[in-house]
Amino acid sequence: MAGKGKDYRFLKSALGLFAGHGLLQGEDDKLEKGVESRMLTGIVDDVISNPYTYLRKKVDAEKTLTVGDILSGRKKSKDVNIGIQNKDLIDSAPINSIIAQVIDPGVSSKDGELPVLCYPFFPPHLSLPLKPGEYVWLIECDVKGAKMYYWMCRQVGTIHVDDLNHTNMERIVSAGSTFDNFIKSEKTKKPADDLLQASVTLNNSEEVTNSKTSFAKVYANSNAYRSEFTGEPVPRLAKDCADLLLQGSNNSGIHLTTEKFSNPEDVSLENKKYTGKTNADECLPTRKPDSSAIDIFVKRKRDSLDAILGS
Repeated sequence: MAGKGKDYRFLKSALGLFAGHGLLQGEDDKLEKGVESRMLTGIVDDVISNPYTYLRKKVDAEKTLTVGDILSGRKKSKDVNIGIQNKDLIDSAPINSIIAQVIDPGVSSKDGELPVLCYPFFPPHLSLPLKPGEYVWLIECDVKGAKMYYWMCRQVGTIHVDDLNHTNMERIVSAGSTFDNFIKSEKTKKPADDLLQASVTLNNSEEVTNSKTSFAKVYANSNAYRSEFTGEPVPRLAKDCADLLLQGSNNSGIHLTTEKFSNPEDVSLENKKYTGKTNADECLPTRKPDSSAIDIFVKRKRDSLDAILGS
């Protein structure tokens, strides 16, 4: 059998050939170098929510070139200047892939490197939100020189900037400085208008700390940002340590928790239940056994948001 001794990476497809290029097989497997991986940081250029429609979008005035044509390198256009390092993988990119600029020293766009196509790390059973302009954790897998990239999740910022709707990590310095000055002045000094603006906006400035591409350009060139993203204030929700909280980016979510809307006397909670103790005073008063709850919510605190908007 011609394929004997070869693994799935040698399937006769562009992806198989790319991923399996140069690997040792058969009796020489013991000499094969293992897969090397490392964590990287990237800035999201675009999100490929649906590759079927994304790659077929027309990018030129004559409507003869598609995004897939340009990113794969099959065709070129003097009017469209986009490209990725791993162009061989674009035609088989799965749903929820992204294009990201790696910003680690030596491999960033400031070092002349092109963006990379990144597959989602998690399967479609868990599709996490991610928006253009956000910082993202990347995993680079190196299989004897053939590199694959996977994105894990958005990076978490400080409490000043971390935002379910859209988190811009470039605001950390300006937001932190504004807050520190406010505290030092005993909450009496008003921040300068330009500093305050940089602290609270998405930051459309032409300068980006870790990339040669400005956020203004990222947003302008991103299909996901222009056609899918809705920017709006989203109230934060703090969960208890034992809860599971799943939230979207536009004020909706599912909270697996314990009963919190009923009065204790109405639900007859016994805090000693399942403890083996006979005296309730020996148990923590905060225990709420047998009171599991699933809260599904949308538009939390909308009245409060509307009141702020009208003030």
